[in-house]
Amino acid sequence: SPRPRILDFSLTTVSWDMITGRGATLAEVVARLKQYSLREIVWLTSRISLTLAAEEKGELGNPKVQHLLLTKILGTEIAEGIWEILARDPEFDRARAVFFNERQILNTLKLAFLILDSDGDPPGGTRSSVPLVPLVEALLMVSYIIDEREGRVGESEALTMQKQLELYLYANLLFNASGNHVRDIVRSHYFYIESHPDITAHPEFVDLPSLLTNVTGLPPERTWAALFALYASFATHSTEDIDAGAIATGRARYFSTLSNLGEGEAEQWFGLGAKNAAEMQTAVRRRYSLDQPQWFDVLPFEINPLIAFGDAVLCVSLPLLRRLQTTSIWHRLIAQSLPSTTRTAALETRGKIFEKYSPSILRRAFKHDFIDEATLNAQVNPQRTGKGAKSKDAVCDGLVLLGDTVLLIETKESSLRLEARQARSYEVYREKRQALAVKAATQLAATATYLREGRLRPLGLEPSSIRHVIPLIISLEQP
Repeated sequence: SPRPRILDFSLTTVSWDMITGRGATLAEVVARLKQYSLREIVWLTSRISLTLAAEEKGELGNPKVQHLLLTKILGTEIAEGIWEILARDPEFDRARAVFFNERQILNTLKLAFLILDSDGDPPGGTRSSVPLVPLVEALLMVSYIIDEREGRVGESEALTMQKQLELYLYANLLFNASGNHVRDIVRSHYFYIESHPDITAHPEFVDLPSLLTNVTGLPPERTWAALFALYASFATHSTEDIDAGAIATGRARYFSTLSNLGEGEAEQWFGLGAKNAAEMQTAVRRRYSLDQPQWFDVLPFEINPLIAFGDAVLCVSLPLLRRLQTTSIWHRLIAQSLPSTTRTAALETRGKIFEKYSPSILRRAFKHDFIDEATLNAQVNPQRTGKGAKSKDAVCDGLVLLGDTVLLIETKESSLRLEARQARSYEVYREKRQALAVKAATQLAATATYLREGRLRPLGLEPSSIRHVIPLIISLEQP
């Protein structure tokens, strides 16, 4: 049978069973992690994450980087031996093989925080060198466990295989999704740092920058600068720096050259992304257990991707630190300390800002070839305004005319509940996705009908000249 096209866009996670020919248990992972102190594991996983980020440069799963890292950790002989074992499978594709990835690393770290005390010493006391093989074995075992059928979703026994796979693929896609960093920064600044008085003048909406200040204790632009400064501290690590052991950032000295920081403000800046190891351990143990590890849930690390042992601050995930200035900034706005009414108003405000943001981007990109919703509405519903008017005919958010092709566009701001994002509830996932898709499809189909009937002819859309109509649903997935 022909190779499924979807495999061209996927990677193969190398796990314990692919190398050893047998599965792994959580007890085996725990046994290997207990050969370290928690500080050693945080240091080693930070080194792996920073190396991946420094070398991959946005190219997830780059095989050269994976080989480089495997060789650095295990040595050339062992690394080549592993590749030889994997090559025995005729369907194995070395170019798509991934040994180390963020979900695997963060879940291994989660287990370490569950079983090791934050102030514990290495087994046998202080040592001059740290063994690496047990940790690599633990990482490969975790890859096996989290992607086995029993570990994929939280309600696997109650779902058909098809539903399990659907929920798992969706959660996995969201977990590994990464956009263009520069564009994400621009969008995040527009949403959370810039004020939108045309929207917040209405009492049902809230000013997101003010809300951010209430939560962080810093002006919005100051919060923005602090988050970028934290990211820059670790994003500028080169492979040479990492190989030389330059993994940690000193809390006391990093911001010491910024003379305009007020007394105690440097600590506030670190507090936006860092948590000391003991506090992180409390957060992890409160949220997870060995019986309920929740493999798609890494929320404590997403909120605080920096972990401090005294003055030394380590980054356990550069991608999560990058997101702290973009999509994860939302976690600052929906903090548990906020009343539910404020959280609801903030969500509604964000949706309204997205409605304003989308057409502005499309207009900038396509100029006069973009026709917005207001123009479509005025054409389709010229007399249906005001009190007592009949219900308006639905239209989509806009369309783009490209020669003989029309792109119909409907944008939806989507905020799936954690049960769906973490593959714990198929019903929650399906209900929200289906409602979004049906509503968007209805508006797209209606606009396509108006186009075919000639009702949009005054806007320069002649039905006989249009050969292709392409409907697009653009969803802004946010936590």
